[in-house]
Amino acid sequence: NNEILKRYKREDSHSVAPMYEFLNACISQEVFISVHEHLAAIAEIRGNSSATDQEHDEEEIRSCTVLLLKCITTLFEAEDLFTNSLGRAYLEMVVKQLADGELLESVKIQKPVFSMPMLSKHTMSLFELLEEIVVGGETDDLSFVIEGVNCLRTVLQRITSMVKPVGDSQNQSKCIQTMKLKISKLCSKLLKRKWHEDTNFNKSNIGLLVSSYLEYGSVPFRELDKEEKFRTENFGRLGVITKVIGVMKELPNTEGCKGPVENYPTCTLKTFEYYLSSALQILPNELANVFQSPLVKSGHNIQECLSVLEKLVSLSKKISDLLKDSPLLAKRKVNLLNQLKGGSKFIDAFVKYSLPFLSSTFNDHENTVIGIIRGTEAICRRLGHISSYGKRVRDANLLKEAPKVKRSSELFVHKTKSIMKKNGVLDALSFGNLRHRNIDGSLEEEDRSSDSASSHTESEESSSDEE
Repeated sequence: NNEILKRYKREDSHSVAPMYEFLNACISQEVFISVHEHLAAIAEIRGNSSATDQEHDEEEIRSCTVLLLKCITTLFEAEDLFTNSLGRAYLEMVVKQLADGELLESVKIQKPVFSMPMLSKHTMSLFELLEEIVVGGETDDLSFVIEGVNCLRTVLQRITSMVKPVGDSQNQSKCIQTMKLKISKLCSKLLKRKWHEDTNFNKSNIGLLVSSYLEYGSVPFRELDKEEKFRTENFGRLGVITKVIGVMKELPNTEGCKGPVENYPTCTLKTFEYYLSSALQILPNELANVFQSPLVKSGHNIQECLSVLEKLVSLSKKISDLLKDSPLLAKRKVNLLNQLKGGSKFIDAFVKYSLPFLSSTFNDHENTVIGIIRGTEAICRRLGHISSYGKRVRDANLLKEAPKVKRSSELFVHKTKSIMKKNGVLDALSFGNLRHRNIDGSLEEEDRSSDSASSHTESEESSSDEE
């Protein structure tokens, strides 16, 4: 909508596209150098703890910073700067000025010349400058910080999208991995920060921070030395997923389950759904990532892969048990809905990726394989309990997910029985009827008297031992 850009679009005498003429004007008039100078000045101010409100107008600085962040975001959202060689050549010049503030001798590009390594280098410098601005200071304005996080995410997503089609060198991949971990660590700090009491926590802020913490918290896989012990918690995203579930498990220990959790002011009864949905969404993705990683592809890490699968199933079951054992959390139907959606996706991923692998390793690792399948079966049972509860209370949202859960569970049972039958251990698992149960899994008709409830508890414990 810029008036200068509109004027360029009206003129047909340019040798290159109007947008690039406009960028030429911005570059030659040192617009992006000015943006860099403003970013550097704000980074210094926000990082200077001795600066006082009298020295700097905090509101003016925030307003200026938001405009600068939007400027960067707009540039990195421009499709033409990423989808053709001329655009990439201009992008490299613009990012160089934004990152370093250097004046370019020549602006006009006669023949597109683009270097992915140089763009990665300049982008990394710009990223670190932006990170310094977002991290600097101890502001309690969450909306301001979210602007910075979104800007960092946009820069990362764009540069990531360019690596595969343009080139995937080790240095570029390392640069991208560094950016991802920086965002994850930043979001972890922000989730632990105490925000202004009038802050409205919602999916676009707390949900974004939790999902970004998990999404970008993956530890790169590396081949182990012969004498080095494999640490399951250091594989992929298992560390950050474990941390988030650990925080969630602390909420029922707070008064009235209202929160906040100690050291995590952002985890409350209201925001629990954002923690929950983020964890449930990442689990099936991580399960798929296991079978796309060198851990499996090498063919030499069977035991290590089994330990990762055990951990993923265990984490998914912990979420399932958390809602089962916490009536106040289960009372919020959005949590049950999230569990149905995320749980069915986890079962689908397990059937697609894990079962073929478990089938091929059954003979050499029978007990471990059966244990992993039993854990997954327990998750299926929990989903069945929620589905039957949704039918009984006639909740439209839960009813909508019930057919998906049924299909996923039935496919899991069919595939699992086939594996068990093939290996002569069909009685190793029991697939019971999931109907007529309460939300906690207890039989509905036996929940009316204390005697029958006690009898049922003993029966359930005995059944669990047999499974």
